[in-house]
Amino acid sequence: MGAEQSTKQLGAHLIKMRNDEAYAQNEEAKKENLKKIFNEIDADNSGLIDQKECDQMWASFKKAFKSAADKEKALIKDLRVLDDFDFQQMEHLDYNKDGKFDFNEFYDMIEYMYNRLSAE
Repeated sequence: MGAEQSTKQLGAHLIKMRNDEAYAQNEEAKKENLKKIFNEIDADNSGLIDQKECDQMWASFKKAFKSAADKEKALIKDLRVLDDFDFQQMEHLDYNKDGKFDFNEFYDMIEYMYNRLSAE
């Protein structure tokens, strides 16, 4: 499906975390959903998200988020936070320092992003 579909799925995941307390507390459901998204982003099926795949994901996600923010002005502050995200900022979540994200690192990346958006 590619970056556009995974972006929609990621957006839906983040919205559900924000609006559904039971889902936000259900680690198993979140991991299952994020595993599907991870597999979509992992275009080469390596089991890892490399810098190119990560950059494509963020670019697509930011584009979709900007479109949503144009319609819902309350999202503009979140858009500013998202503008700060890039592969280099996520390097601290690359625990084995191989320049790629396995699923656990990806999961932590999305949790980190969600927490940053929620804190703003």
